[in-house]
Amino acid sequence: MKEVSFIVLLDAYVRLRHEHKTDRGNVKEFVVQLEVEFGGHWRPVVRYDSAHGSAHKHAYRRTRPEQRDDLGLDFADALTFAEVDLRANWKRYVEEFST
Repeated sequence: MKEVSFIVLLDAYVRLRHEHKTDRGNVKEFVVQLEVEFGGHWRPVVRYDSAHGSAHKHAYRRTRPEQRDDLGLDFADALTFAEVDLRANWKRYVEEFST
């Protein structure tokens, strides 16, 4: 199984963490997570992942409970969707996290 992992710094205190595993070109597992440094620790803001056998999105807020939404996509499409969404909307997500 091939593993890919990297981090992209989007701003001084904002990063995108990407991990996925493929087998013969098929995505078997993935995590794409937008994180902010807050209080000396990296904290999740939005995470797309394949845990529990389905592609889904977690949205976190500092003052509210986590929200989880199923994507209804296969892992390859969900991985692409996650990358595009987080790169395009990271500023909005960080702002929503802080409210």
